[in-house]
Amino acid sequence: MVTAAEEAQALALHSPMTLGMWSAPRSYVARPHLALISREFAATMATPGGRLLITTPPQIGKSVTAATYGPAWYLLRNPTKRIIVATYADSLARRRGRDIRTVVAEHGRRWGVGIERGSASVVDWSTTAGGGIRSVGIGGGLTGFPADAVLVDDAVKDRVAAESPRAREAVWAWWSAVLRTRLAPGAPIVLIMTRWHPLDLAGQLLDADGRVESGGAWRVVHLPALADPVLTGGADPLGRAPGDPLSHPRIADGDRQALLAHWHAARKAVLPRDWASLYQGDPRPAEGALISSATIADRCLPATAELPGVVRAAVAIDPSGGGKDEAGIVGGVLGTDRRVYIVADWSGTMPSEEWARRACTMALEINADLFYVEANFGADMCGAMLRAAWQAMSREGRVPAGAHCPYVADVTARKGKFLRAEPAAQLLVEDRVRIVGKHPELINEWTSWRPGSGHSPGRLDASTYLILGLTPYTPPIATG
Repeated sequence: MVTAAEEAQALALHSPMTLGMWSAPRSYVARPHLALISREFAATMATPGGRLLITTPPQIGKSVTAATYGPAWYLLRNPTKRIIVATYADSLARRRGRDIRTVVAEHGRRWGVGIERGSASVVDWSTTAGGGIRSVGIGGGLTGFPADAVLVDDAVKDRVAAESPRAREAVWAWWSAVLRTRLAPGAPIVLIMTRWHPLDLAGQLLDADGRVESGGAWRVVHLPALADPVLTGGADPLGRAPGDPLSHPRIADGDRQALLAHWHAARKAVLPRDWASLYQGDPRPAEGALISSATIADRCLPATAELPGVVRAAVAIDPSGGGKDEAGIVGGVLGTDRRVYIVADWSGTMPSEEWARRACTMALEINADLFYVEANFGADMCGAMLRAAWQAMSREGRVPAGAHCPYVADVTARKGKFLRAEPAAQLLVEDRVRIVGKHPELINEWTSWRPGSGHSPGRLDASTYLILGLTPYTPPIATG
């Protein structure tokens, strides 16, 4: 008679998820999305030349299912197979190899699979049947290790790496010249990716090899936090209606309100572009470029609002190029509560002599002791224009006797506008910046400007210089 324990053991190797449920019943929690990932992983590994791309939000169990229990399950069923497990960092690759080895070492004997004696390394170890795992960081060598299957769990660390053309080229070169040369005929590949960039490794592979629904090679499991048929190309893989939340291991299955609250809280805590990439799997976000309208609306105060004491005040200037583009002139203060308050926006299209006088007038109005000026336009010339305007206004009696021209601090713009503004946008998200009064044009640039739009966002640039210039004078706001 078969006992319940024997039956459970027999069922344990049905899929990566069932192995997780059997080997870690207290910590591994099955959910519908994990069942889907598990089924697709198993089907891919059983298909000669199978290709699977998995993109989901973080912290939902995809890596433990597909990158730990997946390879362990495959080895326990096929102990002669050799698997390459790769990720962006050597340290993470070692951890993956160690976790897989632990599962096989603890439970393999039940199915007659053991770890080869003397195979102590967590990055290169073998089963007693001749199979095994080679764990490697992207860029590492794989000489002498022919692979029957490949798992890549995040080829890049973060957005900075994904948006670096050099880093993307290095990943692709390693994939093409190192990894692909180690594959045995028909070796399946599973790729787990956060879609940071349209031309990341996943994007390049999809462009090169195509999707199965279009006659290509790659089966894509795309599970947005909130279901979106536009992103998934039709019906949701889990059968969710548009806007329905994704399940989560730490939230009761079917508790829609709790799931929605969790995902909406995550959405509010990050930049729109990060929400699109991390949580929706969309490297081309459809919403505002830097910050959502709802978030920035929460940061606005009426003009009559009582502000805290002032630590210092400044005017930030994005000069116009010969008067053809909009000159950004934005003023603000650093409060004693360690927040930056944007209090004035006098931006507009104007000749050089006018923006200099307007900036000086604003400095007098808000009692600023500092100008932040983009140096790319010509730092010496901008400083000279501001000082000349101040002297002219002094002669006209528009400057109080004894008042000195604010110090001119140069700002060198070494990045593109979008990347330059993202740290300031994050400070807005963290409620370390407030906007006082009605400034619709400024808010519009923060919520709608996109790279390649053809419009030079002077207000956006100037307010970025102001926020980042004043913020270093204070540590982060404590949260509780």
